[in-house]
Amino acid sequence: IFCGSALIAQTADNRVFLLPGDEGKEPKILSLYQNSHGYIFAGTSNGLFRFDGTDFTKFIQPEGSNTAITAICEISNTHLWLGFENGALGVMKNNRVYLLKFEEGYPKVPIKKIITDDKGVIWFATAGEGIYYYRNNKMYNINTDDGLSDNYVYDIVSNGVAGVIAATDRG
Repeated sequence: IFCGSALIAQTADNRVFLLPGDEGKEPKILSLYQNSHGYIFAGTSNGLFRFDGTDFTKFIQPEGSNTAITAICEISNTHLWLGFENGALGVMKNNRVYLLKFEEGYPKVPIKKIITDDKGVIWFATAGEGIYYYRNNKMYNINTDDGLSDNYVYDIVSNGVAGVIAATDRG
């Protein structure tokens, strides 16, 4: 009982995970998101990747989309909404990315974050055009003209009591 020996609880596994890149260039990770099934999605400068704990899978981007994905959010545990660096918005359904089209258009600046509130409204923080929200199949914008402190919104969170709270340079 008094004889001790070195016990190793876990073996050292120095695995390095690398995202597959084009022409020897590794993609830069711009956004990470874990969905309700436990997969980790990486929005990168080279598109969307899913990590299942062992391997990375790259998803095919729609033609004409900017491949840099800057925001990811799962809506109703069914599909992912994606924000692109060029302001475009997309959705991933059946392991394929589709660009969304809105009658009102979409932002022309990067999407910084996507969230959904308890009423099912989808909110988008942008890098220069304030906040957008999608409700009843229409896109709406809130910016400094509407009382927002700054149009560059770094982050947004949904608070059931206060609504949506935005983080900008000016508060």
